[in-house]
Amino acid sequence: MRLQPRLLSAFLFAVVLCSTAATGQRPSSLTLRQRVTGSEPGVPTVDVTVDRRRVPLGELVTFTLSPENVLRSSRYTVTLTFGDGKQQSVRATAVSHLYRAVGTYYYSVKVKGNLEPPPVTLYATPVPVNAGEQVNFSARLSWSYPNIQYRFFYGDGNSSGWQDSSKSNYAFQSAGRYSAYVDIGVKAKQLGGSTRKEITVNQTSRLTVALSANPTPAQARKPVTFVARATPAG
Repeated sequence: MRLQPRLLSAFLFAVVLCSTAATGQRPSSLTLRQRVTGSEPGVPTVDVTVDRRRVPLGELVTFTLSPENVLRSSRYTVTLTFGDGKQQSVRATAVSHLYRAVGTYYYSVKVKGNLEPPPVTLYATPVPVNAGEQVNFSARLSWSYPNIQYRFFYGDGNSSGWQDSSKSNYAFQSAGRYSAYVDIGVKAKQLGGSTRKEITVNQTSRLTVALSANPTPAQARKPVTFVARATPAG
């Protein structure tokens, strides 16, 4: 039995339709799945979603990213990888992409902190202070930075050395004016430092006490008034 060309074409088309229905797949669509990647220490996370997981070939896919303040910050670089060998540095909250072939694609987003170190400010309390009294120093960064260390210079030739804590306590032993500052670094390598802060240290006054009695000489069984006077008064 020989089939006519038209009947043969219709028969083959029906076979293709039946095969597609049996497998439950659409012959001209692609699948999107997210690949989870870890962030660097001290770097915020960016969330990414797609408008659909199953996309007809030839249609744009829209990726939505958040939070916006991280995307637009110059302190971070956000890279969106589409899974088809292409990627894009992102500043906007929505990005569109066109896939050229059917298949399963794994997309991901990566956030990298820029290497520029943050400005640091030195605070000191109380100021002014008397010699021998403790001054509390603290360093404050304009933004977070991974593995940062601090080194306090008190202005009298002494320093704290590199430490992880952003706070330090110190007592000046002599009166005068000292220019204190703090350096920041990673693994004992200096990255930046604060402006100098003047610390005024006053000389501690010696306290004396004078005692007087009235009347003198005293008489037996008569009251005597004692008066104590401190110098300086306070």
